[in-house]
Amino acid sequence: MARKSDRLILLIGAFKLVKALLLIVLGVFMLAMDHDQRVAEAILAIRPGSGLVTKLFAKILETSPTHRTAMGLGSIVYASVFVVEGIGLLRRRRWAEYLTVIITTSFIPFEIYEMIARGSLVKAAIMVANIGVVIYLILRLRGENAERREHAREEQQTHDDRVEHDREKIEATLRSPRTPSASGAARV
Repeated sequence: MARKSDRLILLIGAFKLVKALLLIVLGVFMLAMDHDQRVAEAILAIRPGSGLVTKLFAKILETSPTHRTAMGLGSIVYASVFVVEGIGLLRRRRWAEYLTVIITTSFIPFEIYEMIARGSLVKAAIMVANIGVVIYLILRLRGENAERREHAREEQQTHDDRVEHDREKIEATLRSPRTPSASGAARV
């Protein structure tokens, strides 16, 4: 049975993969718009259910083709980082936890700036969630590091005890009087 902390790591990993998928879709959309304006027209004709999505597409259409290409490529690159994080977390890899802490922490200043410049409830929720993920992973990593240090100390103590026991046996053997061997010949 998975521990609660393992389930939370799996949830964070799955969330990273969902974000990656969304960024890939957005990146492909931005790159496709530069090659064929009909893509944008088709998306807007569908009228995505969310007003937020419609506003996002409208903002993308307002940008220059060069800027859209850069944003599209940036979205795909950023998505690839999310894929690496997500798969690493789903596979419960320690390096993925460190990577997630580093990358998520590095974007918090930008999120704070965005909150100050154009704050919204959604941005605030995302920022709080990201800060929560970072705090959780740091506490988890620190706890695991403490457990590993304690385990290493215990193993070192066990090793030291064995060495001391063996040393005492050797000293006792050296102090004991020598007896003739089974063949009757004395050893020198």
